[in-house]
Amino acid sequence: MRLMQHFKSILFACSFALAPFSFYSCEKIADEVPECLESTIEDFDDDWYLTVTRVEEFRFQDELVYHFVPQEIVVDAQSAVFNSDCELIGWLGGLAGNTEINGEDFSTAELIRVVWPE
Repeated sequence: MRLMQHFKSILFACSFALAPFSFYSCEKIADEVPECLESTIEDFDDDWYLTVTRVEEFRFQDELVYHFVPQEIVVDAQSAVFNSDCELIGWLGGLAGNTEINGEDFSTAELIRVVWPE
C-alpha cells in the first residue's frame, strides 16, 4: 500500500486539476492477473481522481510486466511499469521522454493484452 501511495503522489500530482474530467466505474479486470496487481488496479478504479486509462500486460526482459497508461491529456505524465510481483521496475515518458527500463528500450516489449479495463 505504501508503494501505491508513493506512486499516486508522484504520477498524479497534477490530476486534481483534471478531476472533473476523470470518472471511472467498476471495470472488469482480466483473468489470471497477479493478486497484488489486481488490488492495485482496484485502487485506481476506486479513486475517481486518478488518470490511469488502462493497464497493459507485456513480455519484457523474459517476464510479464504491467504498464499503467495515463491519460494523454496529462502533460509530462509518467507511466509506471510493475513486474508480476508488483514491484515498480521503472517509469516511462515524463518531461525527459524516458523509453528505457533496466537499460533496455521498452519498444522491445511484446504487448500480450490489455488487462484493465477488459
